[in-house]
Amino acid sequence: MPHLRDITDRAELAALVSQLGRWLDTGDDKEGRAIFHEDAVIHSARGGATGIDDILEYSRRTSDDNENSQHLITDVLVELDGDRATMTANGLVAYFPSRQLFPPLLRLVGLRFAFQALRTQGGWRLTHAEVTPLWRQEA
Repeated sequence: MPHLRDITDRAELAALVSQLGRWLDTGDDKEGRAIFHEDAVIHSARGGATGIDDILEYSRRTSDDNENSQHLITDVLVELDGDRATMTANGLVAYFPSRQLFPPLLRLVGLRFAFQALRTQGGWRLTHAEVTPLWRQEA
């Protein structure tokens, strides 16, 4: 039977992954710093980054000012190991033109995520993120 702490940890980790989706859409630096550990590492088809400052810069560098996105991250599976955790999730990203009311869809991308997280004094933080593209559909 799960302990209350395990249930709480799983809920906090799932919320952290949801927060990542929101951050990917908004690019808010303060939120990014609340998601990633200072020494975090990310890898994706677009490249990678090491350390929170590099991750924030990488996000800005790989964003297109003419597009917005909506990241839907689901099916979060959490494996706990004390103060460490691994998670996997699926993602669907919709891209659409920015600065338009009800803009048309440009493309959809299906992703698979793999995460590692660490419990810190400030709460759970992602230490590693691996993003694997699975498919892409142009609108």
